[in-house]
Order: sequence, then structure tokens, then C-alpha cells
Amino acid sequence: MPERELNGVVELPLPCGRPSNGSSDRLGELRERFVVGPENRLVLPAVRAVLEQSPNGFNPVVLYGPSGVGKSRLVEGLAAGCKTKRRRVICTTGVDFARDLAEALETQSLEEFRSKHRSASYWFLEDLHVLASQDTANLSAQEEILHTIDVLLGQGSWIVVTTAASPLELKRVLPGLRSRLSGGLLLRLSAPGFAARLTLVRHLACAQGVKITDEVAEMLARAVEGPMPVLSNVLHQIIAAQQENAGSLAPADVRRYLAQQHRARRPQLAEIAAATARYFSLRVRDLCSTGRHRTLVTARGIVAYLARKNAEESFTQIAHYLGRRDHTTIIHSCRRIEERMQQEESLRSAIKELQAALWKT
Repeated sequence: MPERELNGVVELPLPCGRPSNGSSDRLGELRERFVVGPENRLVLPAVRAVLEQSPNGFNPVVLYGPSGVGKSRLVEGLAAGCKTKRRRVICTTGVDFARDLAEALETQSLEEFRSKHRSASYWFLEDLHVLASQDTANLSAQEEILHTIDVLLGQGSWIVVTTAASPLELKRVLPGLRSRLSGGLLLRLSAPGFAARLTLVRHLACAQGVKITDEVAEMLARAVEGPMPVLSNVLHQIIAAQQENAGSLAPADVRRYLAQQHRARRPQLAEIAAATARYFSLRVRDLCSTGRHRTLVTARGIVAYLARKNAEESFTQIAHYLGRRDHTTIIHSCRRIEERMQQEESLRSAIKELQAALWKT
């Protein structure tokens, strides 16, 4: 299946590499695609470089990012695609590599272990971050990985590594290993943006045999900010909750579900205060004190603003929580924050980050 692009979203064909387990053809087709939005556009040249063994491609390729953004799916597809070229492909994880290395040392089969990994044309190592510790076994595994990478690079083999964070941020990884990985392509994978989520929602609905209108698809794509597993779970829940019209999703049903979820996830005032205090390296009791330091005043104002916006607390309730006698001070704080947001990019950014963090929990 060739690449398809629509509205800035590319559907990258990648073999699944796993049996369908009796799943429908439509679900099978969905697994054969990797949806790439503008936020992950660098994935495309990286995948092409690996599959085509581009002489100018970066090597190794390090895919990093939070759980659920598609790192393992990309590795699975790349490995399956490489196997079709009749090349020697080795796939392992940080945990498995460390365990197998310890077993090889114990059974005096280290040369066999090394031969297996160092003879690969394509070497895929997932979840390197689990080895980021000073544990003796993990340090031995890191050292062996470093030497394996050196051998593989020397013979022109391709290396793909996945990790939860950039190698530069893994402080408990050997400096030499960080250096080797950083010499390749460090590619952060992000959760899909709106355009990619919209495409995924439509594909997921089709795969489950459910008809959805553009209105419903856009409603879900805007409301559910998460990777494909999250979108799929939401869609499953809405379908299961329907009493009628099992073959389609009515806008009213979707609105009702989203409203219920919104109420259930609504952050409480105490959560908002705790998150804001952490963000500004303060204590919650500092926010409730009489201190007038600029950072404290800003943090209090943000708590009041976010509480009104998210928790729908009254000005009196917020004033009581923050140890203020007069609710008019809270009204003034909220207005002042709104005014400053018009002028201060750093304040807008701080509030946006806090808002996202509060609704994720």
C-alpha cells in the first residue's frame, strides 16, 4: 500500500508482523498503517532510511517519547519490513538483553550471545531506559550494548533503539553509550495532533463497523487528546453505552458521554493548588500564607484562575481555601491573571502546561 497524504496527515504503510488472531479484515488493514501527523513528520524520512538502507541516513535511529505514541508499533513494522528483504533481524528489549547477557556469563556462552547480536543486519533494541541505573547487571548490559553498537556500525548494520526519554536525559546511562546514540538521529515521537486524531477516529470507527459523521469525528478528535489506544478505548466505551443505533454514533450520545467524562475527571481545588505549588517549587502552605513575594502572588492568582476555570469553585470557596477573608481579593487576582496573560507569553505557557497536567490525571 503506497503512502497516502490528506490534510497534512500521511498514512505510512508498515507490515504488522503479527498474526491477526481472527480479527476482521478492517482491523487488519488498520494495523498495516501508521498515521503520521505534522507533529511527527520526521518519522517518514527515518523509516525510509532504515528500510532502504540509505547510505546518507542517520544511524542509529533513536525513537523516544511517552508510552502509547507508537514506538513499539514502528519497530514492529520496521522489523517486519526488513525481514522481507531476507536480512538477519534481531529484536530485543533492555530487560531481555540484560537477562540473556547474565545467563550467557553464567553458562560461559558469551561468545555465542555476542555472535547472535553482532551478526545482525538490523538490530532493534526497545526500552533502553529500563537499564538506566547503577545496578551492576544493568551497567554490564550497557557496556555490552555499547560494544555491540560499535561492531554493528563498523560493519554497516542498522540500529534502531527506543526509550522513554532522550538518551541525553538518561543520566544513569554510560557516557560512551549516550554519545554513540546521540551521534545518530534522536527522534521524539509525540501524541497525535488534531489532524492525526481525526484520521485515527475515522479509521477506528470504520474498523469497528460504526458509521460516524464529520461532526462526531471532529468532536471526538478535539475532546480526546491522546494516542490511538486512548482513542480506541473511548470509542469502545461510547459504542458499548449506546442503547440504540448500534451501527452509528449519534452526536447527542457522544456529547453525553464526553460531558460525563469531563465531570468525572474535573480536578479539585486541592489538586490545582498542589500542581501549581510543584510547578513554582513552592509548598501549598506557602500559597495559603500572607507572603507577598511576586512568585507567591502569581501562583495564588493562577490557583484562583484555574479553580474558576476547571473546578468551578465559588470565589468564596477559593478565598477560604487560600486563607483569605474577603472573596473580592480572589476576584481581583483572577482578573489580574487574565490581564497579564494578554501580555506575558511565559505566564500563558505556565497556565497551559498546568491545565494539560491537571486534565491528564
